[in-house]
Amino acid sequence: MDNEDLYDEFGNFIGGSNDSGSESFSGSDLEPVDEEVSDEEAPHDVDVEQNTDSALVTTDDLSQSFSGAETIIVEPKQVPENQPVLRADSQKRTHIEFTAESAEDLPETTYSREYMLKLANDLPERIRNVAFVGNLHTGKTSLIDSLVLETHPTVTLSKKDMQELKPLRYLDTHVLERGRGMSIFAHPMTLLLPDHRDRSLVLNILDCPGHPEFDDETQSMLEVADGAVLVLDAVEGLSKRDKRLITSIMKRNIPFTVVLNKIDRLIIESRLPVSDFYLKLRHIINDINATIHHNEFASLYKHKKLISPLEGNVVFASNVFQVSFSLKSFGDIYARQLEDGKKPSIQFESLLWGDLYYNESTRKFAKDKKLGKRTFDHFVSEPLYKLVTYTITTDNKNSKNLSKILWENFRITLKKDQLEKDPQEMLRVTLSRIFGFTRDLVMSISTSVPSPEKADSNNENLPDPAHNEVVATVIKHAFSSNYGTRFALVKVRKGAISTGDSVKLLFNKEGDSKNVRVGAIRIPAGRYTFTAQRVSAGMFAYIEGFESINVSTATIYSKNVPSNKMVPLHRVSSGQRSVFKVALEPEYPHELPRLVESLRKLSLTYISSVIKLEESGEHVLLAPGELYLDIFLHDLRNSFDEYLSIKVSDPMVKFGETSSEMSATKLPSYGPSKKTHISITAEPFDDRNFSKAVTKGTLDVCQPSRNLSKTLRNEFGWDALAARSLWVLGPSDMQQPSTLLDDTISNETDKNTLLSFKEPILKGFKLGVEEGPLCGEPVRNTKFKILDAVLSSSNISSHGAQITTMTRNAVHTGLLTAAPRLLEPVYRVSIVCTMRSVQAAQIILDKRRGWIVSEIPIPASPLFELEGFVPVIDSVGLDTDMRLQTQGQAMCLVEFDRWKVVPGDPLDKNVPMPSLRPVPHESMARDFVMKTRRRKGLSDEPNLQKYIDPSLFSRLRESGLID
Repeated sequence: MDNEDLYDEFGNFIGGSNDSGSESFSGSDLEPVDEEVSDEEAPHDVDVEQNTDSALVTTDDLSQSFSGAETIIVEPKQVPENQPVLRADSQKRTHIEFTAESAEDLPETTYSREYMLKLANDLPERIRNVAFVGNLHTGKTSLIDSLVLETHPTVTLSKKDMQELKPLRYLDTHVLERGRGMSIFAHPMTLLLPDHRDRSLVLNILDCPGHPEFDDETQSMLEVADGAVLVLDAVEGLSKRDKRLITSIMKRNIPFTVVLNKIDRLIIESRLPVSDFYLKLRHIINDINATIHHNEFASLYKHKKLISPLEGNVVFASNVFQVSFSLKSFGDIYARQLEDGKKPSIQFESLLWGDLYYNESTRKFAKDKKLGKRTFDHFVSEPLYKLVTYTITTDNKNSKNLSKILWENFRITLKKDQLEKDPQEMLRVTLSRIFGFTRDLVMSISTSVPSPEKADSNNENLPDPAHNEVVATVIKHAFSSNYGTRFALVKVRKGAISTGDSVKLLFNKEGDSKNVRVGAIRIPAGRYTFTAQRVSAGMFAYIEGFESINVSTATIYSKNVPSNKMVPLHRVSSGQRSVFKVALEPEYPHELPRLVESLRKLSLTYISSVIKLEESGEHVLLAPGELYLDIFLHDLRNSFDEYLSIKVSDPMVKFGETSSEMSATKLPSYGPSKKTHISITAEPFDDRNFSKAVTKGTLDVCQPSRNLSKTLRNEFGWDALAARSLWVLGPSDMQQPSTLLDDTISNETDKNTLLSFKEPILKGFKLGVEEGPLCGEPVRNTKFKILDAVLSSSNISSHGAQITTMTRNAVHTGLLTAAPRLLEPVYRVSIVCTMRSVQAAQIILDKRRGWIVSEIPIPASPLFELEGFVPVIDSVGLDTDMRLQTQGQAMCLVEFDRWKVVPGDPLDKNVPMPSLRPVPHESMARDFVMKTRRRKGLSDEPNLQKYIDPSLFSRLRESGLID
C-alpha cells in the first residue's frame, strides 16, 4: 500500500493495524537517544496522547521500542477534564537555600555563631547595619562574596568559575538572580568580622539590587539601615542612578562610605596611563562631593559631607583581583619602611592624596609640580601597575624577579605552586597577600557608620517606651524555597524578641493592630539561616508566626505598650511607581482559587506589585516595568507544588485624567430628590512644589487644620481663604494629587449642614478621583471646588450613601466640563553606550515617541551616558531593541519619572481613527480612551449626559457650551 493511501485528504491516518508505526519504528534503525534537558526547558506537565484504538499501538510495541520504560494504561474516563495523564513529581525550586537538620550541619565559619549573638546582645555598640547600594553591575554582591569567603572557609569557587572570573554570588538565592546575573531581592546577611583594631564587629549587611525597577527593595533597606556603602564602577563613574541613590541616603540622614570598585578595568581594559589613573579617581570623588553639596537635602544632612580618601570614607576595590585597599594600606607599608620599623611619627597616608609631589633626589614633599611626581602616582599607582604587569607577564624565567620585588617591597613570599598558577589567579593571590580584602572595607564601615543604639538616639520619630518593652519593624516578607513557610524580615529597634513572645502588630496611623505570637527566629546568612532563641536590639531576623497578616509591612510593639505611644515606623508602599500592567486569568477556570492565593502571597514579597480586581472580573497586576513583571509571573507559575498555567494579556499602562481649562459652567448633581443637589467645578492645579511635597511625604495633610493652613500659606504661597478651605486630597497614591476645597458662601449655603455631611462627601470625592469619567483612571492635577450644596439635615445616616453617589457624579461632571485630558506615564531612560551607538540610541527613542535631553561623555573611557524620556506604553522591548540595534554596545535602564498629557482631545469624535494602522498624533488620546473603556467593559462613550438632567443637557447643547 502506498503511503498516500494511508491518510485521507485532511492528513488523518486511515490505514489498518498492519500499516501502523511498525514500518517507521521497527528494527534497529531507531536508537534511544539520551538528551540532557535543562530545568528551564523541562516541561512542567507530561501529556500523553490518548488513543482508544488499541490496534494501532500495543503494549508490546511500547516495551520493545523503549526498553526499561514503565507502561501505564489509562482509560479516558479516569482522567479529569483539562488535566494531563501524568504530572511531574515535583516542580523546580525557585530559591537556592542550604537546609541543615542540626547546628553541626551548618557551613563552617571562622567564628562561633553563639559568640556572635552574645556579643550583639551584650555589646550593641559593636553592631553595624549597612546597606550596599549602587547602580546595576557595579559589583555589590561580588564585593560581599569576599566577606563570605573570608568567614566561610569551606565555601569556595569552582575551578571553572575561577577560570572564567565568575563571582560566587552567595547572596543571590533566587534561580533567576543567578541566571540573569543580577540581584532581584534585597538579601540580608549577618557576619562577624574584625576591624582595623582587631575588634569583632557584628556586621548586618543588606545587599540591595541595582536595577531601578527593584528600587522598592533598596528604599525599604535604606529605611532600616544605619549607614550605606555606595559601590561605583571606576570606569563608568557616578551615574544618574547613583546620584538619585545619594539623594535617598541624604533624605534619610544616614552616613555613607564609597567603594570605587573594578579598578582593574582602568588598568587592564582602559589601559590608562599612571598619571591619568589618579585624575580619573579624583574626578569621580569630586563629582560625588558636588552632588552632595548641591543636593536638596544638603542643609538638613547632619553627617560628614566631604567624601575623600583622607577622611577614611573611600575604599578602592577590585572583584577580579579580590582586593580592597585605602590610603592607610599604603601608608602603613611605607611608614614602616621610612621609620625603619619604628612607630611612624607622621600619618604617611595624609601625603598620598591631593596636589602634593615627591622629589626622589631630595626625598622631600612639595606642592610644586616641577619638583617631582605626584605622591599618589609615585607611591600608589606605579607600584600597583608594576605588580599587575609583573604578575600577568611572569613566567619561569622572571618569576624570581617577581619574588624579589614582593619581598623587598612588601615582605611577602609566594610558594612555588602559587608562582606556577594561571597569571590571573596568581594576581589574586599576590594582591590579597599584600592588602587583604576585608580590613580596609570593615575599617571604613566601622568609622563611618554609627551603631544602631547611637543612630536610634538621634531618631526623633522613634517612640520611647519602657526599657524592657519591644519596638521592631516588619520590613518585608519572604518564603522558603517551596513556598511552604512564610517569614517576616524584622529589625529590632528596642528591647529583645524571643520565641513564644506575644506581641502587637500596628498596621497604620489609624491604630489598626493585631496580637500575634512569635514563632521560630532565624538569623539570615545568605543561602542559609540559623536558629536563635532570642534576637536583641539592632539585629535583623526572619521570624515565623505572622502568616495571619496580609500586609507587607508593620510595626511590632509589646502588648503592654499603651495605644497613645504606638506610632507606625514602617514605610507603607502604595505602588506609586507601578504603572506597567497586565491582566491575568488561569488557563483552566477551576484553578482560579489557586491564582488568587498565589497573587495574595506574592504581593507580600514583591513590595511594588499591586493587585486589582476590575469590574469586568479580571485580575490586573501592576508593576514598575517589564523585568519586574516577568519575574513576578515566573514565581506566580511556580509558587505551588503544581505548575500554575495562566493566560497573560498584552502589556498595558496605568493612565490618568486631568483638566486643561476651568469648568465652563456650574452644573448641579441631583440626588434621588430634586431638593438635594451639590455643584462642583474643576480647574487645572499646577502647583509643582505642592505636588512634590505630597508625593514625597514631606507635607502631612492629616495635621490639624490650623497648622496645615499656616504651612500652605508660608511654604506654598496659598491665600488664607484657600488654605482654610482645603478638605482632602486624592487619589490614594498621592501622585500629583487633586484637591477638594469648600468654596461655598455662608449666605447661600448652610455651612453647618454641609459640615454634617462632610464624611460622605469626602468618600464621594475619593471615589470620583480614583476612577475618572474618561476611562476609569485616577484624576490628577485638578482642583475641585464645592460652589453650592442644598442638603437635608434630617436623618444623616440614611442619606450618607446617596450623598456619596451624588458627590461622585458631581466630581465627574466638573471634570467633563473642564476640557478633560488624558495623562500617560513616562519613563526616564538612562543609556550607557559607545560613541558609535549614540545616534542609533537616539533613533530608537525617536521611533517610540521618546527624546534625549542630555549626552555626556564619561571621562577616561570610550563611553557616553545619555538621559532621555519615553512613554511607558511605547517602551515595551526597548532594552532588547537597543541591544540588538547597537550589537550590544548600548544598555538602557528605565524608571518611572512623571505624568504627561497625551496629545489630542479624548472627547473629539471627529478625529480620524484608522484601523490596522497607527493613529495620527492628534487621535492618540481618543484611541487610548476608547480601547481602555472597551477592555474594562464600560459604555462606548464618556459623556456628560448620564450625569445631569436630560432637559438641562439639551439646553446646554443648544447654547453651545457643550458639543
